[in-house]
Amino acid sequence: MGIHSVMSFLETIFHDNKRPLKTLKGKTIVIDFLNVAHRLLSNHSSKVNLYTSTEEDMNSFRNNLVNLVHKFIRDGVQVIFILDGMPSEEKAHVLEERKMKREGYKKVLEKMLQELEPELVPELVPELVPEIVPELEPELKQVPEQNTESIIVSILHQEQPKQVINSKEVNISNPSPPSPTSSPSPTSSPSKKTIIDDKKMRSIIRNTRKITIKHIIVAKELFDILGIQYMHLQDVEADNVFKYMLDNKLADIVYSADMDCLLYGCSKVMFYLDFLSDCFKEFNLADILKHLNITFEQLQQAMILSGTDFNFGLVNSNFENNIKLIKKYGTITEILHNLDEINRDIPDDTKHISIPPIRFDYDKTFSIYNDSIQKHIQEEIQYVLECQTLKTKQPNIKKIDSMYSNFFEFDKQNGKLKYSIKFRDCIYSQFKYQIKESRIAIPKPTSQRTVRRQLVF
Repeated sequence: MGIHSVMSFLETIFHDNKRPLKTLKGKTIVIDFLNVAHRLLSNHSSKVNLYTSTEEDMNSFRNNLVNLVHKFIRDGVQVIFILDGMPSEEKAHVLEERKMKREGYKKVLEKMLQELEPELVPELVPELVPEIVPELEPELKQVPEQNTESIIVSILHQEQPKQVINSKEVNISNPSPPSPTSSPSPTSSPSKKTIIDDKKMRSIIRNTRKITIKHIIVAKELFDILGIQYMHLQDVEADNVFKYMLDNKLADIVYSADMDCLLYGCSKVMFYLDFLSDCFKEFNLADILKHLNITFEQLQQAMILSGTDFNFGLVNSNFENNIKLIKKYGTITEILHNLDEINRDIPDDTKHISIPPIRFDYDKTFSIYNDSIQKHIQEEIQYVLECQTLKTKQPNIKKIDSMYSNFFEFDKQNGKLKYSIKFRDCIYSQFKYQIKESRIAIPKPTSQRTVRRQLVF
């Protein structure tokens, strides 16, 4: 989730911090898998297919993942994906809030669909128990029968219900329902999809998506075939691993848009990788401290005052203002002791700063971010890295050829060689194994040229 208002404030200061990806040649990057995977899901297409089958969804996710990996391998950058383990008990409220927010989006989506085309939301949908990632939501064990979530998830991830009229694709932003007297064409196919072209609808649907166990399995399978290292420790969150690996020179930079990395003390964080220009933005912790003229402890306290995964922030204050308060009063304790004085200087027509009524144990939050990783976990990290290094030295030819066939078939259906070539290039760079090119001709695309959309991760 990150710290509120930190990213926007730092970007106004370091607005010229763009770097080409090729400048990281020879470096090792540890990647926040869940953070990046969410962006792969939400940016996979300029249009959203309402009735997306699980297979289609996984194909899209896998294609975007190989596209991402290809960029790093092409520029000589070693990557290690880090997956979150079980979250701490202190994050239970955050997980519950995320669940409620996602369900809220699903209810909004259901209402929009009913107002648009009532028959798009069938009255009866077989109960679907959604995939739950244990690392993210261990408290979710059951889904009530026929609730809103099961209906919306069914619509998003299952085949088109039989109740939907088998007609031409319907553009949601400019719907033109078929005439009541018209009859379905004999050649019409039940696999037709309703395409959503409306920006608001797309945004809502993307907010209902989440990383499932299947996404993680697909990713790990791809990493194994490509010879990419990854780490998934059961009881360790990714942020702790990032800090340890950077401190011990096992990696050079973290790739994540989660500003928690800075709060943990990661020295370098890259984010916003532009897929068209192959440039990224970077925050350097030492540069931030120097520019703001504060210590690392003061930066941590300002971030905690802004709200984290473990506590709410000050009411009616933001990160920029919290930096000023920390520089003036020194500590959170002193700020709280002087709140009356602080509010006296605020105009009467402006809301006064106050302490949140719940979850504001800032001392406990501070200790969480400063706890050293335990010795047995350090040893486990070293062991996993050694095992991954050995495992990625020998290619599995059978699995490589099978995966290549999957990418090629996808490219063939879409009339453009893209992902199969990237996969082939990755395999050759990693193992010097040349995949035999298929002799099957790729048909020319029949649709009009589509404008490339800038993807930023």
